[in-house]
Amino acid sequence: MCGNGNAPLTGNTLTINYTTIMKKLFKNLFLAVGAFALAATGMTSCNEEGSETYDTNYDVQGAYYNMKSLGYESNDFVLSIVDKDLGFNEEGVPVSGSGYMVNIDIVSSAEGEPNEGNYAIAAEGEEFAANGIISEQGGYAGTYVAKITDGSYSESDVSLIEEGSVTLKKEDGNWIITTDFKLNDGSDFKLNVKTPIDWIDVMGGETPGNDSTGTEIGDPAWPYEPQTPTTLQIEFTQAKAVIGDKNEIQFTLTSANEEAVIVIFPADPSNPYGRYEMSGTMAQGTVLASTGGTATDTGADIYPSYVLTGTSNGGFTNIYYLTEGSVNYTQNSLQITTKSHHGSTVECVYRNNITPTQGVAAEKVAMRKAQPILKAKPFMAR
Repeated sequence: MCGNGNAPLTGNTLTINYTTIMKKLFKNLFLAVGAFALAATGMTSCNEEGSETYDTNYDVQGAYYNMKSLGYESNDFVLSIVDKDLGFNEEGVPVSGSGYMVNIDIVSSAEGEPNEGNYAIAAEGEEFAANGIISEQGGYAGTYVAKITDGSYSESDVSLIEEGSVTLKKEDGNWIITTDFKLNDGSDFKLNVKTPIDWIDVMGGETPGNDSTGTEIGDPAWPYEPQTPTTLQIEFTQAKAVIGDKNEIQFTLTSANEEAVIVIFPADPSNPYGRYEMSGTMAQGTVLASTGGTATDTGADIYPSYVLTGTSNGGFTNIYYLTEGSVNYTQNSLQITTKSHHGSTVECVYRNNITPTQGVAAEKVAMRKAQPILKAKPFMAR
């Protein structure tokens, strides 16, 4: 359970709402994706060809996340398959029409586009289609099928796919996408679409070595971090720690004017004390390096580990994405000695005991009581 922040922007002020990404951590791939689906705009499936019949009432888009560029073992690919009869508002939420929205999340070692083949849901191994997940960010992620009726849906209309498979085949420049899913009501959902797909590079080539400020809407980079290096020395007065379902520990530290979210990966969560070096591998004994964030029309979505400063009108104005350094965790303190993406020195301390609590089960229950939001436009969460 690695956290991210959603930072609405009012004028020049960021207001950070703490959230927790519930997307599963498969092996060493950090899938920091919350609610993600792509807008269906202009790409259509093919008509019947020969003896094979294809579903033609769907628009398809594909997104590519070059996670290997950030040090992870595999890349991530997301397919959004949306019924053409559905209408959406400016926020990408369905508001009219009846039909299905299908989101497919695939982990693959390939570059640019996924390998052809059969992907089983939650299969062991490097390449597979991921389970559907409810995200605390207010939406869905992973592989799911949503049934929309007259522009509306209930939670029971969204099937988070837990069994089935996806087959991808490339033929004459087109992709053939075949699904075999089991929905909430026990029925089978089978889809057979043939269409060209332009796999959009969502990360846009942005890596920790790129100096883009990333303040354009949808630009996944390092929004709102000062580019002139400075030195921050912060003493936090409040702290909490939550153990995730993969035994990672997420710290949220606050003071009157600052906030930080730090994620560590202990070998033994029952005895997590020690020194953690910053890395993007999520290996035992490391603290998570931030992969940046994405500017939005209301601020920015940001990913740990990070520090927020510069309070104004109840919000924050600066984000420091921590990319190198270490964290020393003892029974009586948490010491953070790091550098940010743009080279600022960030030194923080909390001088008290922080006892981690197991928080995954309670958070899942709380999220399922709320009505998650379906979106059909790019929502960067990496």
